[in-house]
Amino acid sequence: MRCILLINLIITSFSPLHINSQLNINKYLWEYPLQTNLVMDEDLTVQMRDEMQKIIETGSLLFRPINCRYSDVMNDHYTLYHEPGRLLQTVALTYPYLATAQKDSLRKFVARLFLNTTHRPWANNHLTGDAGNKREFFQSAGVWGSGLTFGQYRPTIQNVYSIWLYIYRTGDTSTVQPYYNDIRSFYNSKTAGGVDPGNIYGSMSAHIGMARLATMFQDQPQVIISTNNLTNYLTLGLDISYVDQRASHGLNGWNAPYGREYEQRQDNWVYRGYIFLNLSPEIGRYLADEVYDAIVHRHTSGMKRFPFWWLRQAQYFCRWTGDEGVGIPTEMMGMTVPIERWVLQKDFETMTTYLLSAPLGIADCYWLESAVYALESNATDHWVDIRNTPFSLDMQTAILIWKGTISDDWFNPANWDITRIPTQNDHVIIQDVINQPVIQAGMQGHAKNINISKGAQLVVKGSLNGN
Repeated sequence: MRCILLINLIITSFSPLHINSQLNINKYLWEYPLQTNLVMDEDLTVQMRDEMQKIIETGSLLFRPINCRYSDVMNDHYTLYHEPGRLLQTVALTYPYLATAQKDSLRKFVARLFLNTTHRPWANNHLTGDAGNKREFFQSAGVWGSGLTFGQYRPTIQNVYSIWLYIYRTGDTSTVQPYYNDIRSFYNSKTAGGVDPGNIYGSMSAHIGMARLATMFQDQPQVIISTNNLTNYLTLGLDISYVDQRASHGLNGWNAPYGREYEQRQDNWVYRGYIFLNLSPEIGRYLADEVYDAIVHRHTSGMKRFPFWWLRQAQYFCRWTGDEGVGIPTEMMGMTVPIERWVLQKDFETMTTYLLSAPLGIADCYWLESAVYALESNATDHWVDIRNTPFSLDMQTAILIWKGTISDDWFNPANWDITRIPTQNDHVIIQDVINQPVIQAGMQGHAKNINISKGAQLVVKGSLNGN
């Protein structure tokens, strides 16, 4: 008989921690990890682009939450991605690895997202069940739970970090700039109100994002405010029981972000990694530096108890999505992968095993972001000061896709998706398009390897050098 040790999580009242050493706040406030010697994985990159293309083909980033019910009460609704503008973080992370046409579409979509008062990242209310494009692959007769109140107090302040991340990884400052005052007001209102002040590990990045935006837009008083907030919550966060208490009780009890998920009847039956949802690299680094033992204990206990946590669509009765459901929260990929990447620093081979399950539907943020984290784990992380180091990709190998936009000339950069010609380190994909590539006589092309799609061809009149 297989025995499972049940570990009871006890939430206690919080008392302030006595700090013996001062935190290096600037380390977390200003540094971001860039990757050096990144080795691109062809299959993963193509799959990521395909999933992002499904989003692009809907025509916008305005998606409704996705329903996830695996329990036995029909009126007990459970959804993912009810935070307005949640896709912006996904766009920011995937953007550097997309084709040029995809990047162009997404920049336009982001501009429209910011115009939409319901879906913009600094909107005050969570999304209703019928607000936007459906994520499901199937058609349904109606929208269950369109007026749901599920998750109405879950944090959204971390969207401020996503806005900064979008600027940094895309260079698209001009789209954000007109809204800076609105974003600042959103942040300051949240921190002053106390209901969603950025006091959970997954939302503490808001203070980092606000300070960086304020620096970018020359707002030094706001930099000071955000830095002080970050210092306060990183200090309090040294005790994981404080963060659990905030997650389970919130400001007044009734407005707890994860109150239901911390109910006593869930003890021993549900993995409580909600405090890690939306975790940024910087906060992951902080956890690795300062709270390592407590974080790893929580994390590994969940992974051991539920070894198939990475299955996105397993409809079995050991998944917590409402009344009497038990076990794996549907968000568990969003709780687990950031810890694997930024706290435990797992290798590429391990990270890719977490992507064996298909996404829940279109715009499955947790799956797409996990794909980026897996891809970037195939490199060396180098922490840089974002105030003087722009985002860049330092790749040993890349994936280039033939588009034939201008002609059949292999050596015309405009014919390739990232507007440069392949080197001996690049994976090449030849698509079935009108202009098929030709390497003319007297010319030598290079590629690490070449994948020729069905119906496509490569004509080599000169020579082709490959590994």
